[in-house]
Amino acid sequence: MAFGKAKKVRFKQKGQFASMERKQAAQRKSSHGRLVNQTLKLGKHIKTEKVAVIAWQKNWGKSISFKSPSSFQSELVRKAENAGGTVLSGLVESRIPGLSEQISKAKFVQSGKCQAAC
Repeated sequence: MAFGKAKKVRFKQKGQFASMERKQAAQRKSSHGRLVNQTLKLGKHIKTEKVAVIAWQKNWGKSISFKSPSSFQSELVRKAENAGGTVLSGLVESRIPGLSEQISKAKFVQSGKCQAAC
């Protein structure tokens, strides 16, 4: 069975594309592994905020799939449990101001500058 020249070119391009995707996936997995190990050096018990990956996909489309945050989080949970630690997801509220913001607001109120603003 003989293929036309255009079909041969398409098959060759498809193979190159698959090879590129495979290399990117391997690079991403390696990068996630390094980052997970660096995170676990800081502590075995980790609290994370609740992340809606689907909402990220709506905002950033396919580019978020190249980062693969779910893969990173599942690897973090797996390695933390193997090390005797835990990953508690959804405990940190992302809408509540951070500690530094709360401290600066408290200092502002204590200084007496907050009369009409607060």
